[in-house]
Amino acid sequence: MSSKIAIFGALLACHAAVTSAHLMISNPAVWGGRSDELENPLQPGNENWFCHGQSRESAKGQVEVKAGGSVTFPVLCAAASNNPGDAANICGNDPNSWHNGGGCALSIAYKKDGVKPDDFVMFSSNHDCPTRNFGSIDFKVPANLPACDDCVCSWTWIPQTAADEMYMNCFNCKVLSDTNGTVTSGTYLKDHYFAVPGYESKGGARPLYKNVLPNGELKIQVATPPASANFQSNTTTTVATVKPSSTSAAVATGQATFTPAPTPEIKSAGLVSFSPVAWGLLPVVAISSLLFF
Repeated sequence: MSSKIAIFGALLACHAAVTSAHLMISNPAVWGGRSDELENPLQPGNENWFCHGQSRESAKGQVEVKAGGSVTFPVLCAAASNNPGDAANICGNDPNSWHNGGGCALSIAYKKDGVKPDDFVMFSSNHDCPTRNFGSIDFKVPANLPACDDCVCSWTWIPQTAADEMYMNCFNCKVLSDTNGTVTSGTYLKDHYFAVPGYESKGGARPLYKNVLPNGELKIQVATPPASANFQSNTTTTVATVKPSSTSAAVATGQATFTPAPTPEIKSAGLVSFSPVAWGLLPVVAISSLLFF
């Protein structure tokens, strides 16, 4: 009897070892570093919610996210977080831990302190995430994602074949972009949590990202600040110097039109040359002649 109990216990131990692994993303900028706990699903109501109860101070560096480009993460079991290149072998003891994928997404909160779940807007999704070989996943980034020197991003995953559960890792991020502004609308993570009390999931009983989100970059609307007026109070207008010419066309400078005064050249054509003063008195003389005619 004791031998049977021992064998049964061994089988339970093996089963526990096989089914204990879940998945996470691996990067030093992830809150909590490479802690084994980061591979566990969210558990609302305790220290696991949200971002696994981790803080930004527990991470090192930032993940650079380039607008219009892509960002890549290894999605693997915690045991392989320090050796992503060998994840297929290390995580292979639990081939079902990837739960047939389901789709992953990246989100961003445009703040670094006091971040709340409702602050995240989703900007990229990948339908083929995770993969059976526990490899790296590429996420495309919208070209108009606004720049940010110090933000908080998150990776989320809703499995396809698993219990009602969801996974989430937060990480420090920096957005490199030519766009400056504020996100005004888009796909918000608060609408795509799953099995999280207090949040209504859209898209049916199990809103797998691959069923409710486009594959690739997600559309966002950005309000950009108005361009400042480039006026100077002491601006000096420069008028081009115009040399006397025999042509009668006015010369346009782009800022002003300058017509040259009569010159001695006109005299050679049989006309009388007047000084500037005489030209000014000509209308007066003409009117006087009409009055005394």
